[in-house]
Amino acid sequence: MATNGSPTRWADEVDEEHPQQEQQPPAAAVEDSDDDGPPPGFEKPSARAAAAAADALAGSLKVSEEPPVDDPDLSIRAERLIDDGPGEIKTVVADSTMYTSAKTFEELGLSQELLQGLYTEMKFERPSRIQAQTLPMILTAPYRSLIAQAHNGSGKTTCFTLGMLGRVDTQLQAPQALCVCPTRELVVQNQMVLERMGKFTGITCTSTAAADYAMSRRTRIHDQVIIGTHGKLRDWMQKRVLDVRSIRILVFDEADEMLKQDAFADDTVRMIKQLRAANPQIQILLFSATFNERVKRFAQKIVPDANQVFIPKEELSLDVIKQYRVYCPRGADKVKVLKDMIFPLCEKLGQTIIFVRTRETARSLHAVMEKEGHKCTSIEGGMDKQARDKVVKEFRDGTTKILISTDVLSRGFDVTQVTLVINFDVPVERDLQTPAFETYLHRIGRSGRFGRKGAAFNLVTGDSERRVVDEIQAYFKHDIPEVPFDDEDQFVAPGQQPASSSAPGPAAPAVPAVGWLWEKKSADTRKRLQQADIKPKKSLGQNFMLDDGVLSSIVEAAGVQPGDLVLEIGPGTGNLTRHLLAAGALVTAVEKDYALSDRLKEEFAAVPQLRLICGDILRQDLPQVLAGMHLHAAELAQRAQQAGAAEGGSGSSDGVEPRQQDVQQPAAGEQQAGQGGPAAQQQQQARQQQPKVKVVANLPYYITKDCLVQMLPLGDSISDLYFMLQDEVGVRLTQADPGAADWRSMNILTLYYCSPRYLFRIDRRKYHPAPKVHGCVARFQLTPPEQRLGVPSEAGFVALVKKAFSQRRKVARNSLRPLYEPEEVAAALSAVGLSEDARAQDLTLKQFGQLAWALQRQDEQQRQDGAGAVQQQRQDAAAEQSHLGQAEAMRPRRPVVVPLLLLALLLLAAVCRAEDQIQQYTSDWVGEYPLKDLMPPKNSCPVAAAAAINVAAWPWYNHALSIDARVDALLKAMTTKEKVLQLQTQPAQAVPRLGVPAFGWWVECLHNIGWAAAFDDALVLRTATEIGDAMRAMYNKVVREGQLVPLFSNCFGPHVHIVRDPRWGRLCETFGEDPLVSRNYAAAFVRGLQGSNGTYIKVGATCKHFLNNDLESWKGTTRYTFDARPDVRDVRDTWMVPFEGCVEAKAQSFMCSYNRYWGITSCANPLLLNGLRSWGWDGHVTTDCNALKQATYKPPKPYMNNGNLNKTFADAFKAGTDLVCNESYSLIPSDLTQAELDRATRRVLRARMRMGHFNLPGAQPFANLNDQAISTQQYANTALELGRKSIVLLKNLPGALPLSPALLKKLAVVGPFANVKEYLLGKYYGATPSEVITPLAAIRSALPGASVTWGGDATALKWTTAHEAADVARCQAADACILFLGSRTAKKAASSAGGNPYDQPFEGEGTDRETLKLNAYQDKLWKALAARTTKPLVVVLVHNGPIDVSALQASPRVGAILSAWYPGQLGSVALADILFGKVSPSGRTPLSWYKESYTQMPMTDIRMRASPGYPGRTYRYYKPASWSGAQPMEAPLYEFGHGLSYTTFSTSVRSLLAYAGAAHIKVTVKNTGTFRADTAVLAFLRYLGPSTTAGPGPRTTVALSGCNAALGSSELVKRLVGYQRTPQLAAGASATVSFQLDIGGGSRSAWAGFGDPAPPCGSYAMRFGVDQPENATVVVTL
Repeated sequence: MATNGSPTRWADEVDEEHPQQEQQPPAAAVEDSDDDGPPPGFEKPSARAAAAAADALAGSLKVSEEPPVDDPDLSIRAERLIDDGPGEIKTVVADSTMYTSAKTFEELGLSQELLQGLYTEMKFERPSRIQAQTLPMILTAPYRSLIAQAHNGSGKTTCFTLGMLGRVDTQLQAPQALCVCPTRELVVQNQMVLERMGKFTGITCTSTAAADYAMSRRTRIHDQVIIGTHGKLRDWMQKRVLDVRSIRILVFDEADEMLKQDAFADDTVRMIKQLRAANPQIQILLFSATFNERVKRFAQKIVPDANQVFIPKEELSLDVIKQYRVYCPRGADKVKVLKDMIFPLCEKLGQTIIFVRTRETARSLHAVMEKEGHKCTSIEGGMDKQARDKVVKEFRDGTTKILISTDVLSRGFDVTQVTLVINFDVPVERDLQTPAFETYLHRIGRSGRFGRKGAAFNLVTGDSERRVVDEIQAYFKHDIPEVPFDDEDQFVAPGQQPASSSAPGPAAPAVPAVGWLWEKKSADTRKRLQQADIKPKKSLGQNFMLDDGVLSSIVEAAGVQPGDLVLEIGPGTGNLTRHLLAAGALVTAVEKDYALSDRLKEEFAAVPQLRLICGDILRQDLPQVLAGMHLHAAELAQRAQQAGAAEGGSGSSDGVEPRQQDVQQPAAGEQQAGQGGPAAQQQQQARQQQPKVKVVANLPYYITKDCLVQMLPLGDSISDLYFMLQDEVGVRLTQADPGAADWRSMNILTLYYCSPRYLFRIDRRKYHPAPKVHGCVARFQLTPPEQRLGVPSEAGFVALVKKAFSQRRKVARNSLRPLYEPEEVAAALSAVGLSEDARAQDLTLKQFGQLAWALQRQDEQQRQDGAGAVQQQRQDAAAEQSHLGQAEAMRPRRPVVVPLLLLALLLLAAVCRAEDQIQQYTSDWVGEYPLKDLMPPKNSCPVAAAAAINVAAWPWYNHALSIDARVDALLKAMTTKEKVLQLQTQPAQAVPRLGVPAFGWWVECLHNIGWAAAFDDALVLRTATEIGDAMRAMYNKVVREGQLVPLFSNCFGPHVHIVRDPRWGRLCETFGEDPLVSRNYAAAFVRGLQGSNGTYIKVGATCKHFLNNDLESWKGTTRYTFDARPDVRDVRDTWMVPFEGCVEAKAQSFMCSYNRYWGITSCANPLLLNGLRSWGWDGHVTTDCNALKQATYKPPKPYMNNGNLNKTFADAFKAGTDLVCNESYSLIPSDLTQAELDRATRRVLRARMRMGHFNLPGAQPFANLNDQAISTQQYANTALELGRKSIVLLKNLPGALPLSPALLKKLAVVGPFANVKEYLLGKYYGATPSEVITPLAAIRSALPGASVTWGGDATALKWTTAHEAADVARCQAADACILFLGSRTAKKAASSAGGNPYDQPFEGEGTDRETLKLNAYQDKLWKALAARTTKPLVVVLVHNGPIDVSALQASPRVGAILSAWYPGQLGSVALADILFGKVSPSGRTPLSWYKESYTQMPMTDIRMRASPGYPGRTYRYYKPASWSGAQPMEAPLYEFGHGLSYTTFSTSVRSLLAYAGAAHIKVTVKNTGTFRADTAVLAFLRYLGPSTTAGPGPRTTVALSGCNAALGSSELVKRLVGYQRTPQLAAGASATVSFQLDIGGGSRSAWAGFGDPAPPCGSYAMRFGVDQPENATVVVTL
């Protein structure tokens, strides 16, 4: 007999070093492991999110080149099951009973409650293959026993769970079904499935893993289904708390394990005998993924009368898991393989499990890996429950990526993200010789879950292990090829990963001798540029230097020596980069252009001395970039030392010997330095020892100027700037008195910060293509801070100079307003001997310094006189001259800007903590000083290094504490000033003394109304998940690269406001006009963006704009001045609904809008902001950018708070605003109570805490999202799918579309929208994606054998009416013509200036449309083509919102019209697929397309419901007959939900049921045409009349408490109550989709909005598509 420990030892049977000594473990080993409830990590997972993550990870793994799978079966979609495939399933029937495979669940005779659970909770539609065969055997009398085998993930759990639920008599309150599992983890998982499936049945269930287990085993159990482990179930039975007399069905999950082990086999046999004695007719189900022959025979012996279902063993080895063996000559080589080959690979993939045989091996291997610096965790059976649970939770959450495990996790442990399994020890039985075939299958099955691809490596040492793998290969008839253990390239090849890794490699090859663009001939270079899709522009800085002599001269002039640190800005094609590297420099290159950056990465992939950053230098945090350069040098030095030690020498393996000071280590005791004088001395020493960086840049002047402004103050860390400039600019910036007012501001600042020098001129012919001006090289030798001209405040001095030159050639006293009054400036000028009429360009640098001191004295005198301050005047005029003459002695000290090496960071952290002590609230502000006077210089003190963080002193870095506890601790430690500095977005300032990092909140996510045309929530969730993954990967990247103000962990999106009027300029950012779609999409977007971690947020979502911000500028009313006064019914039924989706998904923040709401600006409106809190939402509110300033100063007069911006800020924070965007300089804390300030700060800090900003590097959430997650093939696949599903076919005459590629020899493409990338991306898109394909390029790719002509140039900015004649001729000469028309947003308005009337922007943020028509030039163009050609004409619209194309719709010459919206990255490829019949269009319009008559309605009238004289808004309320204007109001050209296909569909109601307070409808959708296609099925509800009113199709009645029996009409015309997408359906094929109409209150009710406050009782008709007839009736009664 087994002890109590036996049942929980099943997975640890080979988890011992000496298993023969463990036959009788202590009894206590067992029960303790099952006492508590579900362990962390085994709670209900988010199936969709997990599947989406698995798709992305498996896509990056690329371990298989298999063809795409068939279309998914709807029945297994929700659970992501694996169909058993075409292979054989062997069935043995015990008697003559005939079983028919079940095609539907209804055929099984299940109750309506069970069907509801299957359809609504499990989201099943029909049985999978294994379910179709086994369920009839289980549920058909005489209920024979069953031995069944099925693949993991194929639905076997559903089989026995449904069997148990189907056999329960709900009237009998006694145990009737018993499920035995080998582990607590399986108990928990099976109970979760059963409770979901049986949710509506009323069947009760308990388990041995329940939290009340200890109490329950002393009380008789009355639950109807019992799930548990062997030992505890036996305990219940022995204590007679579990009465088995009524048990009808007994299930053994993972039955092979419970039958093959001796102790388990005995227990199993005893339990079967005991239950059969109590009930001879009991049905026994034995389910497992594996049954070896011995276990199979044993099962047939103990259950001799059972039906049997088996899979041949050769089909068990899953093809989705690629398997390899790695032969290691010695045991130690296994560890070497892990360290050198596998661990670097793991860092680039998903998660990895390393299986070992014994507990000791797990512990020792973990210790070795940690000692080597690799982050991993381990789990084995000897650990206590809490430790095991913690390891499991961390692995499931993604906190750790590598897990070392014994066989304790080989079964019952599913983590979708696992893509790699390592068998460190090959699995063998207890004799250590026989292969453990089943264990092998279960181990490798931990990867490739849910049908995803995965890989498994078997590490083999010695002949014995080689033999084991050979036998496994033969047993499963599946080849396991060998990979050499010491060949990195071959080893990585199976995973399809790059050859490079983070591990130190061999010596780098020499710098490439020739750059990829190194072409002497101009024509060759131009061709290479065109091939790379790179367009040099007119600016000198955007052309390429190809002259070797000039490049050598630049390097020589810069004095580059081996080991120098060089920051190269704008490397372009890398030609200067080669010269810098050849000189021995360690180069960090920052390139903005994605295409160029990708080329550079490819060209210099094997050169470790080069570090590449892809991004705009103006958006980088320069101090962190410079710190990263020092770290890069230190890493190279360390590698050189390691290589030298290994070879017995000290040479550098990388060909570079970094300077010694680059890699100095802190001396003992220095980490504690930082108090008082010694700290300051150590800081000074560290700064002096730090090598300075040289900067080389080639940029356009306007960027050069901004770049200089950023770099000139960094004289303590940069030695020289070498800029390639326009010759004239170089001359003016390097002269002491250039004399031109245009350059004086920059010239004064340049002289203040550095010593400029003109070096030499570069002839313009040296560039390609040659610019119009000559170039030059200028050097700016930066002055260290302590040697600059002494001024009162550096920031104030810079502001003074810039403001002085803001008005050209005006007197200085007027130019300096509003910084100073003219009288103050005149007095200061007089005090320093200058005329009061002096102009800014008349002042020298020294005179500006004198002026700054004079103004400072006046300011201090005014503070003394006006505020009673106790400070004395700083100095008199004589002392000021001493300041100017002795700058170093008198200049105010400022903290060091640049983060240094670890030593300097440790010293600086202590210095900053000492210097930044600030008094508390009452003494922070003496009088009302605005925040701008108190802000420290940007990045004035770097955040302490991770190594310097003392978690005990800074508990907010202790991730073991709760989020709220950490926030409270940080808030308590902050001063008032430090709190205020957190309440701004650009950026939230660093607080170095507390380790608070800076952060930039403002980043936009993708917006596109085309998403709504897809009507696919799951696709939006997947898209948002990928956006979130890419953004978090970018955040991880910029943090890793040293940006001190990182971005990308927060997003100002989604934009969820519904579209009320088609003229709105920003409707392209939204999800359309329907509240249900907007609500569902909002929730899906937020969930995908933020992730499902629970504690931490991947990327914070900001739902905007709250509320009624749907007008930009209409007839003098702007978004700043518009006062929205909505009807309360519209607020409830329309405006609030999308935001409820955000609250439901727990969005991190809301953005309040620019407009006013009932007279009060939204961001200071307590009615709105307190209303949010009443929903239970606990996030923070941020303003739209500059909203408070606009609210204060925009007309109408009197201005808000009489123009007092400080008062507006205070009102906003009192009302509930927490964060202000782009304008946080006017908050005076004394206007707030301490509680109000703390409330806002707490909310903002809580958001940052949840984004992981206060987690140490080893505890960072989402750390697995590395650079590879920024752009993946999976993202491209999703973009393509989104494009295909969102394009709408508006019109299609017979034979128009699709075009036949075989018949097209010549195709004409017309219009600028066909070939300009920026036209495809809409309003918000940031940098251009690395792969944006234009329609012209996609069409040409789809027609490789045809001639495709286009009449425009590369930029389409010269398109004029002169093109029309040529376009007509080209179309007539072609076989067909595709005309691209549309509209543009206003974002790129400036680029269109100069003559392209066809694409003039007339909509966008700040600009509403004045008309719905095409512009006159486009209208003229299509009419010319229609009238003067005879060839087929197809029109494609690239646009923001609806366009009145009624003339095109009516024209017989226009064969088809397609709406492509703004198609985005790969939308053009999707468009080509649709044009040429590769796929059928399936999008539907998420907006009503009104005709021009609709523009009669004032945009300021926001009523939704129709009323006499007013037609109402959107398809739900629009009644054009109600209009009483001058012109009749017409019906929409295309109604909401319109969308054609290349085939036809029919819908029929399959079932219509009413139960549990809802109506459940199943609809059959059939492809009645000839073209394979999918479609979006839209379910609409329309009020017919009283309940006696006849309605179409089948009828059902539902009870709706409170419906209005007296109300005989409806305010709604109709409303969308659900939508589903079908799979691809072949001609004649059908699919079933389901809809559930909820009765409950609130906006989720299908009847919300039909009446106020309650809908009318009566009959409602349903239709399933705007192109389908009404075919069902639902009657609502009280």
